[in-house]
Amino acid sequence: MKLNNTFVPFLVFPIVFACTIDGVKEVESNTPFETSDSTNVEVIDTTEAESNANVDTLAIELKDTVSELVLDNGIKITWYKKGEGPKVEMYDVLRIDYKNALEDGKVYDGNHLIQKTSIAYPYGWNIQTEGWKLAMQYLHVGDEVDIFLPAKLARGEKGIPGLVPPNADNYLHLNILDKIAPTANVDGIKVYTIEESKEANEAVVKSNSKIKVHYFAHSASQPRYANTYADVKPINIDMANTTELPALVKALEGRKNHDKVYVHIPAEKAYGAKGLEGKVKPNEDIMYDLIILDVKN
Repeated sequence: MKLNNTFVPFLVFPIVFACTIDGVKEVESNTPFETSDSTNVEVIDTTEAESNANVDTLAIELKDTVSELVLDNGIKITWYKKGEGPKVEMYDVLRIDYKNALEDGKVYDGNHLIQKTSIAYPYGWNIQTEGWKLAMQYLHVGDEVDIFLPAKLARGEKGIPGLVPPNADNYLHLNILDKIAPTANVDGIKVYTIEESKEANEAVVKSNSKIKVHYFAHSASQPRYANTYADVKPINIDMANTTELPALVKALEGRKNHDKVYVHIPAEKAYGAKGLEGKVKPNEDIMYDLIILDVKN
């Protein structure tokens, strides 16, 4: 049964927001706006209303359709609300509320599955599927949409074992709630404190601190090119004497123990024109998704 412009009641599955995107073709460009697939579109305004219905607590209420956008790559965006906020731009950090479902309506991914009303989503690093990347460029803060993602732009031929069958179309319901402003800008390095410790006396990272961290490092061309979780072994950093990227070390000063942060490092302060072989292309920005586990001063 196809879902058309709405979802049916959902079953709960473990969240996979951070899953790899195996089965989706490699993205050669580091910008989501350079693609021939997303240039020819047809805008269809509709006025037909759908009646409200009693649905499961994780289901999305049936709402009036405001407009639809059909792309020639098979993506279809249905608006229930047109936001009046700014347009989504490359490398924005967005506060979103989302559910990702299969054709039968079963949710396999969503912030509600980890008991969160929203999550911080760093756009532009290909940590989600290619279909997300292509659809997001048409959205604004405040938009509430359903997005049909054909299988080739979702989880592809491989799917996700136990969750997403091979060649399965995806149905994404998305609310873009806000753009998150940087907590700090350190010489062009943007630091976003995504989750902050509520403890009043947490240790603050100083230039001579010894800290322990876990992180994913992303470039637009190679998401998760570094992953300390894979070895189940956090990294120890001596702030005064380390081989870690200097820009990252500089950005961590002033953060607190147990903070979860995103650190966006522009190319010239990352690996510059040389890049990092097999991981970061020349003149490519990078981003760390990092949590501080311990601080000793």
